Amino acid sequence: MKGITQNQFKAQMVNYSFQTLVGVFWLVTGILDLTGGDTRRSTWIITILGGFLFVLNVAGIIYTWWLRKHYPLDDPAVDAAAGRNLKDGLKGMGIFSAIVGAAFLFAIVLALLLQ
Repeated sequence: MKGITQNQFKAQMVNYSFQTLVGVFWLVTGILDLTGGDTRRSTWIITILGGFLFVLNVAGIIYTWWLRKHYPLDDPAVDAAAGRNLKDGLKGMGIFSAIVGAAFLFAIVLALLLQ
């Protein structure tokens, strides 16, 4: 199957957008560290990986738009499944993030109490 449904398009755009933001963050952080005088190897690696991640994800966004424009697929069953998968994935990531955040908050409060 070469086509892409509307919900698959939305799911891929959410993924690519988030990854692009991560790439921009790494790239900007690396550039700011380099201009601040930090020339360690890890700073160069973060800067290069951030630029690479940014370029790859922008290419993915462009390809996904091109794929949706030239090969639209209107299959209600596939579209409904993709929509459910997107909602379930976002819900799972939210639950996971909440658990990790609560664990960090608990660890910080416990560290403050045990000082």
